[in-house]
Amino acid sequence: MGTGEGKSCVIAMFAALRALRGEKVDVVSSSSVLCQRDAEEWTNFYRYFGITVDTNTNKTKDEDRKKCYQKDVVYGTIEAFAADHLRQIFEMKDVRTDRSYQCIIIDEVDSLLLDQGVQLTYLSSPMISMQHLNIILTMIWGHVSQYGLLSTRHQTFIQGPPASFFKAIFDSIDTEEINDPMDILSIAEESKIVPEGFTEDFYKSEKDELVMKLKTVSQDAVVDFFHELENYVPYGFTLYTLDDNGLLCLTKASTYNNQDVPDLTFLVLEGGLCCPLYDSEEILIKPIAELTSQKIQYAPCTNDKDKISIPGFLRNLIENKLSVWVQNAFLAMRLRQGQEYVVENDSVCPVDFRSTGIVELNKKWGDGLQQFIEIKHQVKLSTISTVINYISNISLFEKYHGKIYGTTATLGSETDMMFLQDLYPDLLACKMPTFNRKKLFEVKDTLKTSAEEWKSEIKDVVMAQISPNSYREGRAALVICETINAAKELYEELENIIPGEIILYNRSDKDSLSKINKILDPGDVIVATNLAGRGTDIKVSEKVNNNGGLFVILSFLSDNTRVDLQAFGRTARKGKPGSAQVIMTTDHLQESFRTVSSLEEAKETRDRLAAERIKHMMNDVTEMRLREDLFSEYCETLQDIYKNTDGDEERAVVAIMNEFWGIWLQSKSDEIDQLKRNELQKSLKADLSLAKSQCHSQTSPCSSIYHYIKFGNIAVDEKQWNISMRLFEKALKQDESWAALAFYSHAYCTIKQQKGDYLTEATDDLRKAQESLKYLSEECMVCLQLVKMSSAHSANSQFNPTSLEKQFLNKCNMLKYFDENISEAIKKLEEIKDKGKDAIANKSPMFSLVSSADEDLQAEADNLYSRGQKYVFSVEEKPRFPWEALLVFGLGVLHIVGGALLTAFTFGTLANVGMGLITEGISDFIHSIESMVTGEFSFKSWAINKVIFIGVSLIGSGVGKLIAKGFKRCKVMIKGFGKQLKSMPEFLIRQAKDGISVVAKTNMKNAVKYTAKKMVEEVITYGLGKAEEALLTEILDDIKDKVKEGIVNDVKSNMEKEPLSTLVDSIILSHLEGEQQLSDLVQDDERKNKLLAIFKELSNTALQPFYANLSWQHKLHSSISTVIDKAKSEVKGTKCRILTAIKAVHMTSLATDAIITMHSLSKEFFSNLHKELNKFNQEKHFTEKVKQNELSASETEMLKKFKQDLADTISALLADALVQVFHQKFSSHIVSYVQGQVNGIVGKYIRTCLKTDRTEEKLRAGQNNRYIAYMPKDLNSKDKLPGKHSLSHAEKIRNPTTPGTILDIRVLSETTGTKVVILTEDSHGKLTKMQELNPGTKPASQTVTLIYRPKSSQYTDGHYDVQINNQIVTVTNEGKACLFHALARGIKPEASEEEITMEAGRLRSVEADTLLKHPGQWEPFVKRKVWTDTIRGGDWYMAEGAGPKRRKIKETKGLLQKEVGKVQLYKDWKKYLNDNPAIGQIINADHQPPVSCILEARKLNQNSKLAETFLKVATDSHPLDNNLISNVDKYHGLELLTVTVPTEIHREFPSTKTKGYRTLLAKTISQDDVVGTFKLTILGSMPRFKLNSAKSFKDFKNTTVSKTRLLSFKQSFQQHSKDLANDWYNQLQGMGVMTNTDLNTITTWINNRGYENQNDPHRNQVSNLL
Repeated sequence: MGTGEGKSCVIAMFAALRALRGEKVDVVSSSSVLCQRDAEEWTNFYRYFGITVDTNTNKTKDEDRKKCYQKDVVYGTIEAFAADHLRQIFEMKDVRTDRSYQCIIIDEVDSLLLDQGVQLTYLSSPMISMQHLNIILTMIWGHVSQYGLLSTRHQTFIQGPPASFFKAIFDSIDTEEINDPMDILSIAEESKIVPEGFTEDFYKSEKDELVMKLKTVSQDAVVDFFHELENYVPYGFTLYTLDDNGLLCLTKASTYNNQDVPDLTFLVLEGGLCCPLYDSEEILIKPIAELTSQKIQYAPCTNDKDKISIPGFLRNLIENKLSVWVQNAFLAMRLRQGQEYVVENDSVCPVDFRSTGIVELNKKWGDGLQQFIEIKHQVKLSTISTVINYISNISLFEKYHGKIYGTTATLGSETDMMFLQDLYPDLLACKMPTFNRKKLFEVKDTLKTSAEEWKSEIKDVVMAQISPNSYREGRAALVICETINAAKELYEELENIIPGEIILYNRSDKDSLSKINKILDPGDVIVATNLAGRGTDIKVSEKVNNNGGLFVILSFLSDNTRVDLQAFGRTARKGKPGSAQVIMTTDHLQESFRTVSSLEEAKETRDRLAAERIKHMMNDVTEMRLREDLFSEYCETLQDIYKNTDGDEERAVVAIMNEFWGIWLQSKSDEIDQLKRNELQKSLKADLSLAKSQCHSQTSPCSSIYHYIKFGNIAVDEKQWNISMRLFEKALKQDESWAALAFYSHAYCTIKQQKGDYLTEATDDLRKAQESLKYLSEECMVCLQLVKMSSAHSANSQFNPTSLEKQFLNKCNMLKYFDENISEAIKKLEEIKDKGKDAIANKSPMFSLVSSADEDLQAEADNLYSRGQKYVFSVEEKPRFPWEALLVFGLGVLHIVGGALLTAFTFGTLANVGMGLITEGISDFIHSIESMVTGEFSFKSWAINKVIFIGVSLIGSGVGKLIAKGFKRCKVMIKGFGKQLKSMPEFLIRQAKDGISVVAKTNMKNAVKYTAKKMVEEVITYGLGKAEEALLTEILDDIKDKVKEGIVNDVKSNMEKEPLSTLVDSIILSHLEGEQQLSDLVQDDERKNKLLAIFKELSNTALQPFYANLSWQHKLHSSISTVIDKAKSEVKGTKCRILTAIKAVHMTSLATDAIITMHSLSKEFFSNLHKELNKFNQEKHFTEKVKQNELSASETEMLKKFKQDLADTISALLADALVQVFHQKFSSHIVSYVQGQVNGIVGKYIRTCLKTDRTEEKLRAGQNNRYIAYMPKDLNSKDKLPGKHSLSHAEKIRNPTTPGTILDIRVLSETTGTKVVILTEDSHGKLTKMQELNPGTKPASQTVTLIYRPKSSQYTDGHYDVQINNQIVTVTNEGKACLFHALARGIKPEASEEEITMEAGRLRSVEADTLLKHPGQWEPFVKRKVWTDTIRGGDWYMAEGAGPKRRKIKETKGLLQKEVGKVQLYKDWKKYLNDNPAIGQIINADHQPPVSCILEARKLNQNSKLAETFLKVATDSHPLDNNLISNVDKYHGLELLTVTVPTEIHREFPSTKTKGYRTLLAKTISQDDVVGTFKLTILGSMPRFKLNSAKSFKDFKNTTVSKTRLLSFKQSFQQHSKDLANDWYNQLQGMGVMTNTDLNTITTWINNRGYENQNDPHRNQVSNLL
C-alpha cells in the first residue's frame, strides 16, 4: 500500500477481525514511537468492539508485561516481543504464559523482514568474573588509541604513532641487511640527507638533545631520503603530507608497480618525524593481540611483576577473543558520536541511524565494543556481557505457524522478494492501488563535491521553496539527514534565516513528538533524522497544500531504494500535492562510493551492493539457526535445573550454568563459523551433562573461584561451617592469587568453629586474604593508569577526574576499606591470643563498610557483594562464663524468698528487714547476670557490698526515723506552697485503694509466673508507679484551676490600665468597618474566634521566653540532684545523713524559687504583651475605622463584653504557663526523685522479663500503662520532641491488621471527646473496672464501655467486646482488629456492620492524623507503649486486643513488583486490603496529594479553584457540597487517588515527615498552580535521602530487604508518577483547572527526570525544607 493510504487503519481493522474470532493478535512495528502512537490512536476503535489493546515497549516490570499480554491486541517492536519470549523461556518469568502465538501483523514488512531480517535479540547477562577482562580491554585501548584516522578525499588510512623517520622505517621493513634503526640513519648520512657526523652525535646525545637535532631535518629532506632509500631496500614508498584542511596530500607515489615489491605508505611530518599509514586495521590486529597476550600471565603461576595477572579459568575465553577485541577497539575508534551512537547520562547508547533513526536506550554492543567506546569517552565502564540467550526475528515469526500478515509501502526489488520467498515459502504479496492519484513531483537530484557546497545548496533550495514567489505563496519543508550530527549542523545553518518555525527532530521522546505533531504552515521547516522517514505523518495546513504541499529533501544516499521511497512518502499523501529532491555530497559517502561522478552512478552502486548484501544474508541465516539449536539444547538443561532445585541453590546453580554456557559459546565461535553442527551438538550435550552434575556436587564446571564462593555462602547462611570451609578451600586450591574473598570467608568460618589453634589459623587466612587483595588493588590501579595514559584529558584529571577515573578510584578506595577491616581483625585476634582468651566474630552487611551517603562507594560495595563478599566481620573477645556468679545468683534467690516471706507474714513489722533482703537479693541478681554477660566476677567487691548491707540492716530503725524526718520537712514545704496541695493525702489514699485493683492483682500473678515468689515487689512497683504519675496529673490540674481563678482579675485589671487598654481597643476597632460590625463581632462566633486567635498568638509569643528559660534550669537542678544521689551511693553512716539533709534543703530552695518566679512572671508577662501588641500594630499599619469616643453606650457594653472573653482566654494561657513553671521548677523534681527510688529498688528485677537486654528505665510496664491512661498530654512539647515513635505508630495504625491497645483508646478518647470505661472479669467472673480514660482537654460528649478479655485458651490474642445498655454485644474477630470495631460499635450502637467497618477505618485514620499533626505531644505516651512491648507479658498492661488472623505473607521481589506503583482510589485500596489484609504489612497507599494539604489549601484560600475541584472529586459532588467536606477528613479521602508504596519507604517521604513541605504544597494548591502542585506532589513522594544527600536520612541500604523495597519503588517511580498525572487529568476533565498543556508539561518533566535535577526550583524548595 502506498504511503499515506491508511496502512494503520487496515491493520487495526484486520486485528479486530482476528480478535473477534477469538485469537490473540500481536502487531509489530519498526519503532517504539510508531507502535505507541498507533496503539493510542486506535484504542477507541477497539473499545467499540469490546477489544482490549496495549503496547509492550513501555513496560519495565514483569507484572505490567503480564497484564499487557492478557490483552486481545498487543502493539510492539520485534525487540520487545523477542525479549519477552526470552524472559519466559530462559529466565522462567511469568510474562506471557497464557498467550500462544496465534496471529502476527507486521507493519513495515520490508524493515522487519529485510533490514532486520536476521537480527538477534538477547537479554544482557553481565557476569561478575568478566570484570577481570577490564584490564585487558584498557590495555588494548592503550595500544589502539595511539593510532588515528586520516583521509584523502577518496580513501581513509589508519595512522600509526609518530616516530623519528629512521625508527618508523625500521619498524616497517624486514630485511637481513638492516638490523638496527641507526643503520637507516647511516644511509641518510651517506646520502647527505643529514650532516656528516649526525649518526655519531645521535649516539652520544641525551633525549632532549635528540629531539632538537631531529628538528633540524626538514620535511623535504625526509621525502628526498625515501626516494634514495628505494635504492637500498626492496620496498616502494608512497608518501603523504597534510594540507591546510588536515587532509592527506599525495607527495610521492611508489616507483614500483610490481606486485612482488611491497609498497609502504608514510605520512611525513615536520621535525624529522613520520607515521606509517595502513590501508586498514587488519594488518595491526594480530601484532597488537600478540603484544597484549605476551603481557598476560594466568594464575596460579609464579608472579612476574612485568605482566598482568588474570584468573586461569578465563584463559580459553581470552585466547579465543583477543583478536576480536582488538578489531572492535579499532571499530570503536571509527564510530562517531552523533552518528552511530550518542553519549547521555554517563552511558553510551547506539543509534539505528541507517534505518529508523531511533536512539536504542536498551541496547548494548557486545564483544567489548560497548566498553571501548565507554573508555573512549571516559564514562563509567560497564562489565563486558556474554551472550547466553538469543532469538532471531525469523525464529520468532516462525512460531506463528504461517499466520503472518503485513503491510508496507516499499517491498523492494526482485532480489528482496526472492530472499523473502526463500525464508517464507508460503509468502504471497498483493499491491493495492491508491485511492487517489499520487501527486508527487520528484525534482532532479543534486550531487555536491564538498560539505560546504552541500549545506549552501540545501539552504538555497529550502528558502526558495518556503518563500513566496510570483505564482504561489510559501510552502513547508522537511529535511531528512543521515545522522544526528548532520541534523544539528543543518538546523544551526537554517535557524536564523527561516521565516516560520524551525523544528529539530532527532529524538523519539514525547517532547520531540509533540513538536512534530503540529500542523506546518507556510515558512515552517522540520530538520530530522530517519526518525521522520518511516511511518511519520507530517501534517500541513490547507495553505501549504494549496501552494504545492510539503517539500522533502533527502540529504544523503540511503542504503537502499526503499529508504528513499519511505522518505518521499512523507509528502503527497492521500492525493495531496508534494515534491521531493535528493541533495547530497561525496564527502558523506562511504569510501566505495567516493569515486562516482554522478548521483545516478552512486545509486546504481548502492543497489548492486544492497543486492549482494541480501544474497549473503542466507549464509547468516544458516549460522543463526545453528546457534538457536544449540541454545534450545541449553534451555532444556536449564528447565531441568529449575524443576529440581529451589531457593539459594537454584539461584547459584543457574548463575554458574549460565556462565559456563556463555564461556562455552564464546570458545566455540570458530566451530560455529565453520558450521560444524553435529560435532557441536554432541560436544554441548556431553559438556552440559558434566557441568550439571558438577554443580550438584558443588564443583565449578569451569574452575571458577567465584562458583565455589557462591556455594560456600549458601552453607554459611545455613551455619554449615564444615561444608562452607570445604568449599572455600576448593576456591583457595583453585587459585590463591585471586582468592581474597575465599580466604576472608574461610577465616570467619574458622572463628565460628573454634577448633584447635583456630586463632592462628584465622590470622593466617586473613593475612593471605590481604596478600590476595593486592591483586585486585593492582588490577584497579593498572586500569586507572592505562585509562589516564590513553585519555586526552589526562593532563587535567588531577583536578577534574573523568567519570571513568572516578570509578576506578572508588574501586581502589573500596578495597582499601576492606583491607583496613582485615587489619583490624588480625590485630584483635593477636591481642586475644596473647591474653589466652577465645574470640567471637560478629558479621555485618558488606555495605556497612562505607558511608551510606556515598552512592559511588556503595556501588563498589555492591560490586564486591556480587562477587560473593556478602558480609564483613569484626572480632571481639568472647566472654568467659563465671561459675562464681551462678552461686551468687542462687543466694540472690534465697534473699528474695526470705524477704518476701518476712514482709508478707509479719504484716509490716519486719518490713524494713524484709525489704532490705529483697533489695539485696535483686542486687545479687543483677550483679551475677552482669558478670555472666561480661565474663568477669570479683568476690572482693561482692563481699564489700555484703558488709554494707549488714550495716544498713542493723540501723534499719535509724534509717526509718531519718526518712520520717525528711517526710515531715517536705510536708512543711508543701504547706508553705498553698492550699492547692491539700488534695495530696486524699489522692494517696485513693491510689492505695487502686493499688489492690485488678491490675495490681494481675501484677502478682505475673510476678509468680516470671520470678518465683516475687509478688510483693510487683505490688510495690506498680502501686508507686501509678501513684507518682497520677499524683502529678491531679496536682497540676487542681493547681491550674485555682491559679486561673486568681489570675482572671489580675488580667482584667491590667487590660483596663494604660498602656494595654488603648492598644487592645485600637486593634479590636481596626478590624471593624462600622458600628454594625461590632454587634456582629459579639454574635458571630467565627469572627470573634479569629480576632481572639490574634491575641492568643501574641500572648503565646509574650510567654515564650519563660518556657525557654525553664529548660536549662530544669537540667541544672536535675544535675544537682543526680550529683547528690551519686555521692550518697558512695558513702554511708553520718555522711549519708548529711547528704540527705542537703537534698531536703535543695528541694526547699526549689519550692521557694517556684513561688517567687510565679509572682514575678505575671508582671513580666504584661510587659512582654504590651511590646508584642505594639509591634503588631506598627507592622500591620492598622487605623481605627471606628473611633472609641463615637461609640454609644450599648456599643461600649459590647466592646466590654468582648474584652471579658479576651481576658478569659489570656488568663487560661497565663495559668498554663504558671503551672508549667511550678512543675519544671519543683514538682517534676519530686516526681523524678520518687521514680528513681522506686526503680532503684524494684526496677532491676524486671530486666529478667525483657525480650532484649535494655536499660532499667524502659522496664516499668505497669507504670507506663498508668502514664498512658492518666498523664495529661503536654501541649507545649510539639517543638521539643521530634516525635519519631508517634510518626511510626501513625503509619502502623492505618494498617487494619494492627491490633489496638490502651494507647489507641487514649488518643481516640482525647480526639473524639469520648469517655472510655474498660471492664474485665475477676476470678469469679464478675465484671470489675479495669481502667477509665477521659478526654483531658474537653468534657466527654459520650461514654463507651468496653469489655476486655485477656489472653487465654479461648482468646489466644486477647479480645474486646462492648457493653451497650448493660448488655454485652460480642464483636466477631474474623478479618478485623476487634478493639476499633468494638469502639465503633459503642459510638454507633444502631449502625449496620458495613457502617461499623467504615467507622473503624475512620477511627484509625483519625488517630493517625492526630499523631501526625502533633507528634511531639504524644511522643511520651507512644514511647511507653514501645517500652512495654519489649517486656514479656507487657501486652497485658497494654490491654491489647487481637488483630485479624494474619495470613503470613512472604515478601518477595515479585510481590513488590506486583504491588508497588498501583494508582487507584483510596476506597478501592481499602476494599483490596480487606480482601488481602496481609498486604498491609508491607504496602501503604499514599494519598498524592495528601488529604491534609487539600483541606489546608481550602482554608488558606476559599476562592481557590484547584482546591475546590480536588474537594469536588473527594466528595463526589458537583457543585461542591460544603456539608460533605468534613467527611473527607473523617474518612481520609476515600474518593481521592493514592499510589501504593512500600511501608518502610513511605515513612521517609517529605509528605509523611516534613510539616514545612505540607504547608508549601497547601499554599501551592491554594494559588491554583496545577503544574507546581503535581511537581511538588511527586517530589514529596520520594525518600528524603534522594532529595538531600547531605543529611543522614535513611537510605535503605543496610539490609537486602530494604534494598529490594527501594529498587522496586525506584523502578516503578517514573511510570506511576506519569500514571498519577494522567489519572488526575482524567478526574479533573471539564473542570477548567488542568489543561492538556499542563499534563504535557508535567509528563515531560517526569520523562526528563526533572525530580532528579539538582537545579530544579521545585526540588530545591522541597530539599531546603527537609
